Amino acid sequence: MRWPVFALFAYLVLVLEVSLRNVLMLGPVGPSFVALLVVFVSLFAPRLTALWACWVLGLLVDLCSPLMHGADHVGPLLGAHALGYVFGCYVILQMRAMLFRRRAVTFAVMTAISLLAAGLVVVFLLAVHRLYPGEGLALRPLRELLLRLGVAGYSGVLALLLGPVLVWTAPMWGFRGGPQRHAGWR
Repeated sequence: MRWPVFALFAYLVLVLEVSLRNVLMLGPVGPSFVALLVVFVSLFAPRLTALWACWVLGLLVDLCSPLMHGADHVGPLLGAHALGYVFGCYVILQMRAMLFRRRAVTFAVMTAISLLAAGLVVVFLLAVHRLYPGEGLALRPLRELLLRLGVAGYSGVLALLLGPVLVWTAPMWGFRGGPQRHAGWR
């Protein structure tokens, strides 16, 4: 995978996440553009590269997502989305040999599944963080899980439209075509 291309697309989806997401809100639920890139990289990149890329994307989302302490913003909690997106990537990596990677429906379903897996990790970590003494995070875990379920569904629908666009850009990413064969013993 070409990391400069990844950096460009990560920047683009992060800008969309911060700016356009608020315009596309349906009540409290908005789509996740970053999740589309997580799924794309998870489907096409080599295993270790995909895990690192999803960790970076999660860290960027953590930096752009402030926590609420009562009515005040207290800043980001680094690591929640990073670990969540790595887990979502891992779930896709376990299934990707059985998937038709270039299909829009695959993108939609994998986006929903990946976001659900990542959401479980994020809500768990936020709930644990809420138990720290002196921390009064404004978090209701069941409500947060239902909200993340809505985000997963909405993002899955968005993936039907934007997944084929990402697949169209696959040649510029420089993904290798399959297992590399080496001559001789190692």
